[in-house]
Amino acid sequence: MTDRPDGADVRDDVPTDDQRVRDLAEHYFWLFEDSPVAKYVCDVEGTVLEINAAMCRWLGMRPEELVGQTLGSFSVDPLVPVSDLQPFLSGQARTYSGVRAYRAADGRPRRAIVTLGAIRDADGAARTIFGELEDLTVHELALTELDRQRQRVEMAIEASNIAVWEVDVVSGRVTVQDRPAGALTFREQNMTYGDFVRTFHPDDRHLLPHIRAFRSQARTELDVELRCGVAYGPVNWVHLKGRTIVGDDGGAVRVAGTTADVTEPRAQRAELAVQRDRLELALETAGMMAWEVRLRPRPVFDAIHADLLGTEVPAALIVSGVAAAPIFGDRVVRADREAVCHALREGLEPGREVLELEYRWHDDQGALRWLRTRARAEHDDGGQLVRVTGTTADVTHTR
Repeated sequence: MTDRPDGADVRDDVPTDDQRVRDLAEHYFWLFEDSPVAKYVCDVEGTVLEINAAMCRWLGMRPEELVGQTLGSFSVDPLVPVSDLQPFLSGQARTYSGVRAYRAADGRPRRAIVTLGAIRDADGAARTIFGELEDLTVHELALTELDRQRQRVEMAIEASNIAVWEVDVVSGRVTVQDRPAGALTFREQNMTYGDFVRTFHPDDRHLLPHIRAFRSQARTELDVELRCGVAYGPVNWVHLKGRTIVGDDGGAVRVAGTTADVTEPRAQRAELAVQRDRLELALETAGMMAWEVRLRPRPVFDAIHADLLGTEVPAALIVSGVAAAPIFGDRVVRADREAVCHALREGLEPGREVLELEYRWHDDQGALRWLRTRARAEHDDGGQLVRVTGTTADVTHTR
């Protein structure tokens, strides 16, 4: 038995606190050393006593460069105020957690969430502190890249005049992002789904599903063109696309989508359709086929009213070149082939105007026809042939 200063007796065979600490450290050292998590042990002054391999790798330093140094010597941030640590050091708080930045061997800061625990004396005061670090550097870099991508997406949305909206499937509310494009389609930025549907033309509202359909189907995709406006008055056409977003339970929680004004493109498509109808009517009246050979990325032959020449041509027929197109090639009478090939080589050179030639040709039934072909070549800035357009008429009965 030995005497303590306060007069109490202490048994010699009972381990002291220091011995307990040493035994505990020895028993669990392999957990500390081999842990993939960066860990260290320090005293209450912040002097590093032990450091594991993961911490060394994280900072890019050797143990001898860190042990014996204070944490402040390789910390980028100012020291944590004592007032912040006092509850932890005194035992009022069992742990402490905060974000700190440390300087690695390459000079770059490494940010981490630091969690502190302590071995305490009988009064609860911290005697030895151990810390764990959760690296935030990769996470913050990912967030930074995510912000950049978000900014690029927002710029693209603004430039493309698209309105972005979102439906909360649970509440049935629709939120439209406050953008100039949104004013084209929606007068309100926050509305019920019913008001959202009523934004569109009465005859087109059936194209949008009921809100219950979103709730009952985990996967729903929208891709429709519909009119925006009332039954009478100016009408704008919009292309609406949307997709459900599912929650952890697999059920739909939101529907995110966009609307884009397609009034002008639809008008252009309608005008092109009218022009094509007029062209087909004119070709049919004249007994003439219109055709085109596109040379890039590979030669493709297309024709309108090939049937007027007694032949059928598949759409986007791949050919080896202009001379191999169905209106030329092996169907040309052998006696005329050399002259036709020569005319094509000469007439499609840069600077030429319109190629015009007549030749004999066999249709799908083998019947002999006289054809008159007019063609024009298009070249790029380097003088390479990129497109040949033309018309071919059956002139058999006029010869």
